[in-house]
Amino acid sequence: MKIAEKDEFYNYLSAAYNLPQEAFSEALRKKILEVAGQLDKELNLYILAGHLSRFVNAEITALTCRTPKELVQLARYLQELQNHYRYASIIPGKIE
Repeated sequence: MKIAEKDEFYNYLSAAYNLPQEAFSEALRKKILEVAGQLDKELNLYILAGHLSRFVNAEITALTCRTPKELVQLARYLQELQNHYRYASIIPGKIE
């Protein structure tokens, strides 16, 4: 299970954001920048991850085999966070 940590979350975001401009859409680039700005303000990183994963998964579907590895790694990380959140939400008091 993956526990959400701001530093690790930011590392995945920055790795994807630092890809060349043509690697993925400008809309996703703006969304990643927006989420990176919200990391310090957001109390529940799992909800933030769920929101971003919709955009990342749509982009991966559009890019198919041309998807950069950093974007796939971000998607896998977001999925792990969502799985942990779902599992932990079953047990009261498990999520901080």
